[in-house]
Amino acid sequence: MKTIDLITKEIAPTRNLYPESVLNTNSLIIEEYIDGEEFAVDAYYNSIGKPVILGIFKHIFSSDNSVSQRVYCLCKEIIESNLEELTNFLEKIGNLAKIKNFPVHIELRRNSNGILLPIEVNPIQFGGWCTTADLSFLAYGFN
Repeated sequence: MKTIDLITKEIAPTRNLYPESVLNTNSLIIEEYIDGEEFAVDAYYNSIGKPVILGIFKHIFSSDNSVSQRVYCLCKEIIESNLEELTNFLEKIGNLAKIKNFPVHIELRRNSNGILLPIEVNPIQFGGWCTTADLSFLAYGFN
């Protein structure tokens, strides 16, 4: 019971950060804590199942305990240094799931051993929460 009480106390501050459709704290999946650099990737799988990355964003957090995803960095260096590795990672996911013609927003971390670990694969957030302004400008010229 002590563990459940500790988890309940720890999750309490995050209950109202996001709508329930994004973060439902009524049930939890216990998983390994993933430390390391966090990235958000918007991509799609084309008609033959090849991933096409549209953006690679590095999450910057105010502290190790923060879950507030308010700062995303996008620059040439972030894209160039991660594009091949993340494309290969998405290709593995696509091959396993046999995905075609499908948009995805993937959040993942690279742990201290250099291993990429997915946090979330979510088509609902594709081009949305953290990238709407960039995508709408590039697609429609609207800023």
